[in-house]
Amino acid sequence: LATLQAAIDEHRAEMATRRLETLEDGIARRAAFLVKVLELNDGQAAEVTSILEGTIPERTAILIALRDGTMEIEDALYQGYLLAEQTAEAIRAVLTTEQAAVFDALKMLIPGHHRGPGGP
Repeated sequence: LATLQAAIDEHRAEMATRRLETLEDGIARRAAFLVKVLELNDGQAAEVTSILEGTIPERTAILIALRDGTMEIEDALYQGYLLAEQTAEAIRAVLTTEQAAVFDALKMLIPGHHRGPGGP
């Protein structure tokens, strides 16, 4: 059992480290995707990019805690879920009604997103 737990801990640390290494690029790709798909004007694009970039410190803290074993995976998932919901709300506030409808439809394409934390 101790060997299994050690393997799980090592895997968790590796995955968190990988996510940390690609975090900023992932945020930039997400912003570019939203700018294109939602057809954001320059002002909206700047605001959405700023909102997403503003999540980097909290995302980093979650991943570091997960990597270092100071946060359980369930807590990290829940904190990530809360951050995603807050981020989506902030982005939605920048959008027109039509853009918000497309944004909400995009969120529904994410597997499991129609559920809250913990399941259906």
